[in-house]
Amino acid sequence: MNTKLKTHVAILFDLQGPKIRIGDLEEKDIVLKNGDELLLNHREVPGTSKEVLLSILTFFNDVNVGDMVLVDDGKIELKVMEVMADERVKTKVIHGGPLSSRKGVNLPNTIISLPSLTAKDRKDLDFALANNVEWIGLSFVRKPEDVIELKNIIKEANSRTKVIAKIEKPEAVKILMPSLQSVMALWLHVVI
Repeated sequence: MNTKLKTHVAILFDLQGPKIRIGDLEEKDIVLKNGDELLLNHREVPGTSKEVLLSILTFFNDVNVGDMVLVDDGKIELKVMEVMADERVKTKVIHGGPLSSRKGVNLPNTIISLPSLTAKDRKDLDFALANNVEWIGLSFVRKPEDVIELKNIIKEANSRTKVIAKIEKPEAVKILMPSLQSVMALWLHVVI
C-alpha cells in the first residue's frame, strides 16, 4: 500500500523466457545486404558476414525451409533456404542491415522446442515469490500447459501471485483460442 497516495501499486515481475542470440562476431561493422546468404551454426565459429553462431542447439531441429528468422527486434529479416545435413541452416537476407554480437533472434512462425520456463526463469521466479510480487508475466506462452506449470510452482510456494500469459507467438493464438473462446462463453453466460 502506498500510504502517501493512499493507493495500492502492484508489482509485475516479467520472466524473460527462452532467448536465442547471435554469438560474438569476429568481424566488425558487418552490414547484411538484401539477397546475401548467411549460414546459422550451433557450433563455435568465428562470427562473420557469411556465418554466425546461434546460442541454441534445438533451432536446427525446429526450423523448416521457408521459415522467417528475425534478428535484432526484426530489423534484419532472413528466410530459411536449406536445413543442411551438417546442422547448419542456410538463410537468405530479405531485409538487411547492420549486424552486431549478441543480438536477439526471433522465429515468429516456427514452433520451437524450448521450454517456456528456462533455468534462469526458475531462479528469477524463486526471487519474485520470495519477495511477494503480485503478478508474474510469463513470456512466450505457447500452450495451456505452460501456464499450468507456472501456476503449480506458485501454488507449491504457497503464494497468491497471479499470472499474466504473454501471447507473443502466432502458434499460441491458434492453440489457445479455443480455450479462450470457451472461457469467454462461460463468463458471458454467468454475467447474463
